[in-house]
Amino acid sequence: QEAIRLNSQHAAANFNLGRSLEETGDLQEAARHYRRAVELHPDDVQYGLAAAHACGQLGDLEQAVLFYEQVLSVEPQNGEAQEALAELAQDQP
Repeated sequence: QEAIRLNSQHAAANFNLGRSLEETGDLQEAARHYRRAVELHPDDVQYGLAAAHACGQLGDLEQAVLFYEQVLSVEPQNGEAQEALAELAQDQP
């Protein structure tokens, strides 16, 4: 949190804080930091996957789909994103 306080423009610091918050069960705050990491570094697949996963866990499926699609725009053969999108599509009525 100190790194974020000193420089909120640091993508890796936001991502790492998001991971720590997710581990402690604060998924809402974790998602916020993952989103910030993606905003700062949109081509980082790891950040996008984390943001998508967190959004999905929070029930924000529309945002999760957008993050997975962003991952695939950077890395079209990303199996994790492909599988997640297929699962989300099956869950839609």
